[in-house]
Amino acid sequence: MSSAAQALFAPDALLPQGWAQNVLLRFTRGGAGFEGLPELRNEDGVPILPAAAARFDCRALACHPGGDHSIWGLFWQAGWIVKLVMIGLLAASVWTWAIIVDKLL
Repeated sequence: MSSAAQALFAPDALLPQGWAQNVLLRFTRGGAGFEGLPELRNEDGVPILPAAAARFDCRALACHPGGDHSIWGLFWQAGWIVKLVMIGLLAASVWTWAIIVDKLL
């Protein structure tokens, strides 16, 4: 991209001078967030930044339950081949640690 095009699409070319940097710092960890900004919200209650060049409103179309992601839950949901492999790996790990401890003592 040429420097003329970069200057055209730089955030400060579209917004007031320094505004983009201020917004970036505002929403970093420890920044002020929406505190002190005008209370503009759309019909769904989402905060609106007044000088923003663009805005995207999204809606959730579906919500899918994630299931049980604990070690035991994953084990019991797995197929029998996967269960055999996991049991084999556990046995190999115990055997390996037994050899390591035996060599150290």
